[in-house]
Amino acid sequence: MRPDIVSSDDLDLLSEGFVGAATGRGLVVPWCCQVEVLSHAIVGGSLVLCGWNSILENAWACVSMLCFPLLTDQITNRCLVVREWRAGVSIGDHGAVRADEVKARIEGVMGGEDGVKLREQVKKLRGTLEAAVAPGGSSRRSFDEFVDELKRRCGGGH
Repeated sequence: MRPDIVSSDDLDLLSEGFVGAATGRGLVVPWCCQVEVLSHAIVGGSLVLCGWNSILENAWACVSMLCFPLLTDQITNRCLVVREWRAGVSIGDHGAVRADEVKARIEGVMGGEDGVKLREQVKKLRGTLEAAVAPGGSSRRSFDEFVDELKRRCGGGH
């Protein structure tokens, strides 16, 4: 958890006993590079709040997503990931999130036929991203047009 983006005067943001309970089961660090973590071969799924950057980072790393949006565009983004792209599953659709729901969703993402389908879909999504940033791809063209427009407006155009 990056302390510079949390709006709280409380420096100890995790509940009492959380770090001790995670010992041997996980690692709590102040901040890390999400892309590096997602790119590690051991990662089989990721819990995302469905912010656009996290979705793209998960897709680029070919990691299936457990989608838990909290507000605004995250809810729409979840619909894209879960319903349209079929690269993730939804958590917490009906209010409070229960442990048995989380367990079932994790098991679904990590194994079985559903997990295989999710991984296939997220690989397709990665292919779409690669095509978009390749020479002649839609994102590359749009970026080049944006730079050309800036140059034109700032007097450095053709």
